[in-house]
Amino acid sequence: MRRRVLKVHLTRVVVAAALVVTGLAAVPAAADAASAPSAPAALVAPLAGTAAGGGTYPGATVPFGMVQFSPNTDSAEGGGYEYTDPKTWGLGLNHLSGPGCAAMGDVTSLPLTGGVTSLDPHANEVAFDHATEDAHPGAYAVDLAGVRAELTATTRTGWARYTFPSGSAPGVLVSPGGGFRGASAATVDVVGDHTIEGSVSTYGYFNTCPSKSYNQYTVYFSMQFDHPFSSFATGSGTAVKAGQASATGTGSGAYVSFDSRDVTSKVGISYVSLAGARGNLAAEGTKGFGFDHVRSAAASQWNALLSRVQVQGGSAAQQSTFYTSLYHSLLDPNVYSDADGDYTGFDGAVHHEPRGQAHYTAFSMWDTYRTQQQVLDLVAPERVAAMAHSLLKDAQQSGWMPKWPYAQYDTNEMVGDPAANLLTDAYLKGLLRPGDARPIYEALLKNATQLPDPAQTPLEGRTGLAEYLNQGYVPLGGTGDYTTAASDQLEYGVNDCSLALYASKLGEKADAARFLDRSQRFVDLIDPQTGFVRPRQADGSWLTPFDPAGESGFKEGSAWQYTWLAPQDVSGLASALGGVGPTVTKLDQFFAYDQLTADPAGVAAGTWGAEDRYNPYNETDLQAPYLYNYLGQPWKTQDVVRAAETLYNTGPTGVTGNDDLGTMSSWYVLSSLGLYPAFAGGDQYTLTSPLFTHAVVHLQQPYYHASRLVIDAPGASAANRYVQGLTVDGKAVRTSVISHSEIQKGATLRFDLGSRPSTWATGSGTPVSACSATARTADVRITGVTSAPGAAGAAGTMTVHLTNAGTTAATHVTVGAEAPWAVRAATLPAIAPGHSATATLAVSPAEGTAPGSYPVTVTSDWASTGGSGGALTTFTDTKYQVAATSLDQLLDTVGTSPDSDRSVGNLDGSHNSLSRDALAAAGLTPGASVPVGDATLTWPASPAGQADDAVAAGQTIRPTAPGSADTLALLATAGSGGPITATGQILYTDGTVQPYTLKVSDWTMHHDQDSLLSGETVAAKMSYRNLATGPQQTSTYVFGVTVPVTSSKTVASVTLPSGYTGRLNVFALGFGHAG
Repeated sequence: MRRRVLKVHLTRVVVAAALVVTGLAAVPAAADAASAPSAPAALVAPLAGTAAGGGTYPGATVPFGMVQFSPNTDSAEGGGYEYTDPKTWGLGLNHLSGPGCAAMGDVTSLPLTGGVTSLDPHANEVAFDHATEDAHPGAYAVDLAGVRAELTATTRTGWARYTFPSGSAPGVLVSPGGGFRGASAATVDVVGDHTIEGSVSTYGYFNTCPSKSYNQYTVYFSMQFDHPFSSFATGSGTAVKAGQASATGTGSGAYVSFDSRDVTSKVGISYVSLAGARGNLAAEGTKGFGFDHVRSAAASQWNALLSRVQVQGGSAAQQSTFYTSLYHSLLDPNVYSDADGDYTGFDGAVHHEPRGQAHYTAFSMWDTYRTQQQVLDLVAPERVAAMAHSLLKDAQQSGWMPKWPYAQYDTNEMVGDPAANLLTDAYLKGLLRPGDARPIYEALLKNATQLPDPAQTPLEGRTGLAEYLNQGYVPLGGTGDYTTAASDQLEYGVNDCSLALYASKLGEKADAARFLDRSQRFVDLIDPQTGFVRPRQADGSWLTPFDPAGESGFKEGSAWQYTWLAPQDVSGLASALGGVGPTVTKLDQFFAYDQLTADPAGVAAGTWGAEDRYNPYNETDLQAPYLYNYLGQPWKTQDVVRAAETLYNTGPTGVTGNDDLGTMSSWYVLSSLGLYPAFAGGDQYTLTSPLFTHAVVHLQQPYYHASRLVIDAPGASAANRYVQGLTVDGKAVRTSVISHSEIQKGATLRFDLGSRPSTWATGSGTPVSACSATARTADVRITGVTSAPGAAGAAGTMTVHLTNAGTTAATHVTVGAEAPWAVRAATLPAIAPGHSATATLAVSPAEGTAPGSYPVTVTSDWASTGGSGGALTTFTDTKYQVAATSLDQLLDTVGTSPDSDRSVGNLDGSHNSLSRDALAAAGLTPGASVPVGDATLTWPASPAGQADDAVAAGQTIRPTAPGSADTLALLATAGSGGPITATGQILYTDGTVQPYTLKVSDWTMHHDQDSLLSGETVAAKMSYRNLATGPQQTSTYVFGVTVPVTSSKTVASVTLPSGYTGRLNVFALGFGHAG
């Protein structure tokens, strides 16, 4: 979700005031609020949330439909429609409801009069008046320059009815590439005199909104009209070709004219093929053009689904807001498969779902796992199994569980691993297909214990997972999700709690204990000095400077807002913050609670939203109001939730923040019912005072074992918002949680409300969070890897250092490595809690392996209390150096050039070089012996134009060195960045390591302004250097550099320096000894 700017409430107030002036903030007509509406769709205001960043769309769609037929407007947020900028270039066939930036809106249709001089839809943009708009679930209408345009939809088809003014020249412009993200290809074909078909390949919602990468999909369409074309044209831009039936190219379009004033079109779309689009139109388009029948059927679908929740009481405005929010909660995810079951998968192939089943896409899971999933559980449980199965198929086709799948790819948007929560929620509630439970767990387990290879897949997985496992925290970094490391880690804790619950129900006891332990690692980010979650650097230190109201290290929020993201273990959070008392005090400050009780609506609209306050406009702290329940002060939850509910209404600014595929709307639905998943990804709801006096959720069989959930709250009002007591099926309940299993059996909740706080659900009635139990498990961490490199065909070793940071012994510890060559695993019998151990792996690069650095993933698996399990594992990525037997094998740079061909040299990376002629004059001829300290080195014998030096980058050499060697000697110079001070290492045959520091001057001594460094001598001095354009008169140098070696030991290998800035060019290397 892309969040609105701070002080967003000011924008809301300004826009709302303008709407009141124009009479556009009216609430849809409602029945007597004392009774449940018989046709709740009539209370829905689809225009709610279309301004001030809500990102919704007002157009026609059916629940979870493939088609969302709606205007595309300028300045739009995610849904493609911005209320304050009423101009459209076309009515697009697909949209998302409320993500952070506009996407889709593909294949636009625009009714026009009088013909066109350009087929560019933006050149034909039409302004419209909101007073002419009429939006209802399944239907939308607006006047466009005198043309009445009415829209409706089925699941996979869109319908338009145009009524043109008398005396006009009716026509429709069809633009395949008229969407928001541009086209990479498009086609349009006029087929006969009633049909237009074509396709567009475009870019979908992805990562940072403007990004275009692998996020491509293709929409095919087949559009039929009920009247014949009197004329037609195709082309692109101003190249309008009358009578031409086809056009290709990103801007291709078609304009068709009619003799009739009343024209109806119907269009089928497919993400598979043109045949699929035709098939969808045939399956859902009926035999004729009965627009009113289709519109009535769409309204009936909405009324049937919305009627599954019936509310009484409250005001007419609150009822309308409720059903509008429920409507927005039931738009996504979307059907992605065709009527015949075909769909394009994550692997690019066409897959098939059996008859009667559908594949879904558009899962904004970082958002929706928190609220919208739970609305689906209650209201549309028959959809949940297929949606979960769709995610499983995405994972199987791509190799990894996505976090924000859209079309047939993962957007990589937001942080964490939210599928864990969403799918655990479905599993714990019995909503998965039985055969999917184990495969889904295995896919989630893979995401939680392994990382994708970026060379193999664009899916990101859990950024920082290795550090999270081995260091206990995700370190702050400068790239990708490392820049939001604190948010990553907090989300991982929430994800891991869900996996603990999933594993426990599945019977994986060891995994459950392991994930429980991992879920509590949020405490490693709480700084006791500041009392906030605070990002850590790679070395474990705290981010400095640190501002708890700043966003450094966080995703779309501050430390003030993210400190509360530990709903899985509120008691652990309170303990880390200094106890319940200080935690409540901090939470009170966060909500401005001292002001809120006197002016709830004023505080919600005027104080909240700043970086040091509760932000009801984003998901980062949605659960925060409900933490009071777990801190023994539930009346404060009741106060804060009731205040937050005042921010919602049915006006264009009536959704708080980007609605994010129904997430914010679902918060309102659940909160107003008095049920909320404070820990989303479990099987419990926490309770607050309902907004309505009576509500009935009509439960669907076989997913529920009874037909109704009844929620009674007699006398509920703004004043009577405090729970005095609660009965469930007539039995007193003294805690503020209810399990899904109780709801599943059918239950009647009766809240006794009053005007003052009570002691209900306090003291011993204070609930315990889902993952507050003490974890009993081993926690083996890899704390380091040291290598003794081997040459190709010769054995080397990797020594893996382990520690058990858990509370029980790790047994059957296995240490292995994934490398380009087979590595035999090592085993350890056990590691006691708090103890460390090492394991040595033999590494034998194959014959012919080139010297260099190769990626290796070191892994460790173990057993613990409860046995073994897939989660009892860790890994770290490292490098293994295949050693060279001499420096000659590592030469990679042409640092010298003959005066006759200066262009071949590139010592410094800027095509400047040492002169071979000047070097020879100074005694450094090819193959010459050069004394450096006690050693005698050989100047490279490379022919002109071939590599003659190696830029030091951590390469390893296994030279032949006498046991009495006391000096490591090098011929080197700093081609750039000098003087350079860099560190390498010498490994001895007894396994000891000697770090060494190499100091090498700039190759010109900065035009003789520098002095020699310690350990450095001049091996050769020249009077000029070669530029690509000619000689330059300036001194240049090659230096002899020596490093002491322990003469009583035998050198096994030498690793050249790395990790410095510049170019350290090494020409020769060897050993000397005093004897």
